[in-house]
This record gives sequence, structure tokens and C-alpha cells, in this order.
Amino acid sequence: MPWEVPNDILLDEWKLLQLEHDEEGSHNKCVDLYWLQFMEMQDFNSSPKYPTVTKTVKAARSMSHGNADAEKSFPSSCRPARSTMSERTLNSLMTVKSNLLTYDKPHLIPISKELLDMGRLA
Repeated sequence: MPWEVPNDILLDEWKLLQLEHDEEGSHNKCVDLYWLQFMEMQDFNSSPKYPTVTKTVKAARSMSHGNADAEKSFPSSCRPARSTMSERTLNSLMTVKSNLLTYDKPHLIPISKELLDMGRLA
């Protein structure tokens, strides 16, 4: 962590946080919205109820978790071998994928070499 985290305070806050009731259906929300409900909680002085946990969760959420998300975003038929994938190829794949999401049925559009070449030029 980029700051000194007092373990005893973090542990105490974590135990108290586990006793909180989360919003109905919050387990089906994205992780950002799930944690936001706890980060916005305030104590009787209108200060953050769990400041150390909030700081720790924000730091953990900002860390890179590898490239698994990028790899599983593409079907194996259009995924180049890992050892040969350049940053430019990855950027083109991400550009194509994000633009395909604007269509009603993106799964029906074949990802061809020409499409990826156009993505590289974008």
C-alpha cells in the first residue's frame, strides 16, 4: 500500500463492516456499485464510517489483475497466440470489440482479419 495501514484498525473496521446489511440485490450489481454503498456510509459526525477499509478497497480496485479479462473478451477463433500478440494487435481487438457492442447483435458479426486491420488503423 502507498500508505501505512494500521492492521488493528483495518481489522476492527472490517469486522464492523461485515455486520452491516447490504442493499437488497446488491450482490447482483457490479463491484463498484456494491462497494459504493459501504463507502458512502457515514457515522453520527457525518464522516466516513469505514475510512480505512474504504481507502484499502479503493487501492485494491485500482490495481491491475493481469490480462485475463482482455483474453477472455475475445473468442478463441480470433485470438492470436499470446507470444505473438503485440500491443497494437491488442488495442485493435479492444477497439473492434468495444465498437461491436454498439450493435444489437454483435455476436453475429464475424471478426475477420480485415476487421482487425481496420481496428489497427483506428
